[in-house]
Amino acid sequence: MTLIDVLKNIDGAAAARRVGTDAITPTFAALLPQAFPNAEIVDGELAMRAARRIKTPDEIAAMRPAVRIAEGAIAAALGELRPGVSEKTLAGAVLEAMAAGGVSTPATQDAAWVTSTEHRWQRADREVRDGDLVAFAAGALAGGYVSEVGRTWPAGRMAEHRAVKLLYRRSDALQDKLIAACRPGAPISEFLAAYERAGEPVPPMPIAHGLGLGFDPPVVSEALVAAGEDDRLEAGMVLAVSGYVWQAGIGAVFRRDTVHVTGNGAQVLTVSPVWQG
Repeated sequence: MTLIDVLKNIDGAAAARRVGTDAITPTFAALLPQAFPNAEIVDGELAMRAARRIKTPDEIAAMRPAVRIAEGAIAAALGELRPGVSEKTLAGAVLEAMAAGGVSTPATQDAAWVTSTEHRWQRADREVRDGDLVAFAAGALAGGYVSEVGRTWPAGRMAEHRAVKLLYRRSDALQDKLIAACRPGAPISEFLAAYERAGEPVPPMPIAHGLGLGFDPPVVSEALVAAGEDDRLEAGMVLAVSGYVWQAGIGAVFRRDTVHVTGNGAQVLTVSPVWQG
């Protein structure tokens, strides 16, 4: 009711003839006519999607602080990474750093986890040990805009140093193919094709999704691609692009970058370092 009172005080609310919403609950469907008594309430979701899909140069500039905060959060967590530390401590370092940067609510649920050496898609759910590959994900909502970054770093001493380096090379090769798919006119199915060309199984999570004012379209996953197989990328879109490779006995390398699709191809906005061995 407080929100409805605020809406009532918008200039022209009483005389408005048409009001669009991009999402609405049954409760607000019943309450909105109190704020706009002469208006027809219409579905504005498609119009909002179209508006949010392409970012202006000013919006790209507005996203950069969110990129820096997310990257700073991962850097802070890396400062705590060592054998014996818990996932909760690492996640706390991510959240503390984002709060220090002015972000009190993260844009993603995940923060830090030990990748499993036994199951491709599962987590180890334990304290960090020597040789573990630990994944970090940070999503910052700053100034109204979201950016995301993900990195994986090894902890302590590695018994399989050469195997870990080979796994990271696979990750680099996959990410190069995913970034190359970020070009105007490319179908979103190109992200799935990038995994196929790299010889890597497609993870169950979205491998690309729009960024900006939230979890924007498109959302690309193996389960959803059939619904948007004709969807194509456009210059001005910003995407979170995620690579994931796994090796039994070693673990997984997860990587996520914020990528701006330009008329000349992909511009990677994230600059966080990647482990080189």
